[in-house]
Amino acid sequence: MIQKITDKYGKIPLIFFILFMVIILFSIFARVEGYWYSSYQGDEINTVDFVKFDGSTLEYLFSKKRGPTQYVLNIVSYSAFGNLSEYFIRMPYLLFGIGAIYTLYELGKRIFNKRTAFIASLFLATNGLYLAFARITQYQALMYFLIPLQIIYFMYSLKRGSKLHLFLSGILGAIIVLTHYDAASVVPLYLAIILGYYAKERGINTFVNIYNNLKNILLTATIYFVGYLLPSLAWYIPYSRHDSFSDKTSGYLSGRLFGGGLNPRLHEKYELLTMYMPKEYIWVMMILCLIGIAYVIYDSHDLDFQVDKATLKNKFKARNFSFVFKYMKPNNAIKLHYYIPTLLLLVFTMFLVYINYKPQSDAGGLILLVTAILLSAYMFISDKFDTYKSAVVIWFLGGYSFYFIIMKDPRTHVYITF
Repeated sequence: MIQKITDKYGKIPLIFFILFMVIILFSIFARVEGYWYSSYQGDEINTVDFVKFDGSTLEYLFSKKRGPTQYVLNIVSYSAFGNLSEYFIRMPYLLFGIGAIYTLYELGKRIFNKRTAFIASLFLATNGLYLAFARITQYQALMYFLIPLQIIYFMYSLKRGSKLHLFLSGILGAIIVLTHYDAASVVPLYLAIILGYYAKERGINTFVNIYNNLKNILLTATIYFVGYLLPSLAWYIPYSRHDSFSDKTSGYLSGRLFGGGLNPRLHEKYELLTMYMPKEYIWVMMILCLIGIAYVIYDSHDLDFQVDKATLKNKFKARNFSFVFKYMKPNNAIKLHYYIPTLLLLVFTMFLVYINYKPQSDAGGLILLVTAILLSAYMFISDKFDTYKSAVVIWFLGGYSFYFIIMKDPRTHVYITF
């Protein structure tokens, strides 16, 4: 939607550009100022306890509940600076947190345009959750820096048709998974992009395209996932067979992922987010996401309900608001493609509101989940939707459904859905 508006009305006025830059610079200052403000606390302590561990580095890494990257990074920082000063150990995560503003901008620019990307990065820069993660020595800042970077490189490798770049983008994806297995939630996005890249062509059935390009799809997916899975499995297979996994991590994972029915503790998940941002901000972001999905549906069908100013003025005077509903009347050739996703989005929105008032409603959670799946499937199947935009929508719906509805205890891991 922002893309369409900025394309129509030109560049953002200089005064707004200056204001945006001031806000982003201030958000960077807020991340940097006194980031060594306290001793290690909470989960941070678990990332620097290697100095007291009685055993090898490998044994230490196997004893942890998450991927090894953040622990290796802290060990390297400790070796480089010679102490566990909060100033030095937190510094890499601060840089990743700041760099994430830029990597998100670059991703948004490639999918939409520069102005849209700039506004998206502004939301990230001012989000209290992301600001807080940039000031602690944990994996989150590293992940939301690397995930946009990896998607950019993945898209670049597809565009160039380079098998080497595709393989290397898989390696980069493996580094993210080795930071935290949560990164596996991004895999549906890669699959949607691969399939959509070869299958989406206006006027031709998506399944026909998949069949015609099956060789390319399988080859592309194989090259990417070889790079993605080999390093990941090289670590996680021995990790899962280690004694400490059965003692600690297995129970931890089963407790986090399953149990309690659909959306068990949804209200607690929102309360957790409000530690970092106001409830109003959360709802504004959700509303913007829903409006964005609605606009992707609208824009993908080339629907036009522009009314010139004079006509608009006359209609208001006559209290004739029929023009508002003009966009709901596409021509017969695209009615089905337009009304189905619109209806699914409407149901999704209704139950999104409902389960926030009834957070223990299994039926509401199930309907929300099924609607998200159907909407994602339809946006993928229909040739009307842009490959990358529909993939982003599928990613959002999948991430939201998994973290808020299926996962028993996502804690702050809901950052992936934002």
